[in-house]
Amino acid sequence: MPKYRGLIDSHCHVTAPQFDEDLGAVLKRAQDASVIGINVIGYTVEHSLKAVGIAERSESLWASVGVSPHDAKDAPRDFARSLRTIVEENRDTVVAIGETGLDFFHLISPRDVQIASFTRHIELAVEQKLPLVVHMRDAFEDTRRALIESNASAVGGVFHCFTGTPNEALEAVELGFYVSFSGIVTFKKASQVREAAAAVPENRLLVETDAPFLAPTPMRGKRNEPSFLVHVVEELATIRNTSPEQIGQITAENARRLFLPDCGP
Repeated sequence: MPKYRGLIDSHCHVTAPQFDEDLGAVLKRAQDASVIGINVIGYTVEHSLKAVGIAERSESLWASVGVSPHDAKDAPRDFARSLRTIVEENRDTVVAIGETGLDFFHLISPRDVQIASFTRHIELAVEQKLPLVVHMRDAFEDTRRALIESNASAVGGVFHCFTGTPNEALEAVELGFYVSFSGIVTFKKASQVREAAAAVPENRLLVETDAPFLAPTPMRGKRNEPSFLVHVVEELATIRNTSPEQIGQITAENARRLFLPDCGP
């Protein structure tokens, strides 16, 4: 029997090649682990199209389309036009724009390229009236500036896989965003992330796996997958001094409010 009534993985990359051989089994394990919704995140134009294709399998799967900051340097010049077309042709499936944002820790793409790409994503989200899925690492002030200058508060969104400070998490909330926590919150050395997880208001909290990356304790070293979300939920329950069932219910309600606002509670 499922352990919890219903969990939502707000950020998962099941379009990644790590899932090519057994995606059906992965989705079945997620269902068995009480995961009733998965936001399949695109990180290139190609993977955004693949995310839409996967999401069309079930009403419990949704798609977000975007080009990640890591992939921004390789994106075609007209990527925003391609994303717009995907959105307009798949309005019943696409629930957000992203993953996009800024990552100045790895700097796989140059800063100016990341900022230009992020700005185009924000403009597209505002135009299409869809929330943003924001990747931010070691770039909070630049991320904040871009969101304010491009009026991102009109659509809001989520800071996914949050690794910033508690104050940054609260500033993200003030900007109209949710804050999502991944398996990192279970890592022994992630004290700052746990402090941020304790600080986020209940109505702005989300959970995710970011699979196939960042498998939570006790699954470290394995390919992450949506069924592992229960470990994130249980750690957050400990951090926030509540029950896993309560965290699951709260985060599922928040995810539906953000990504499926027209579908009711």
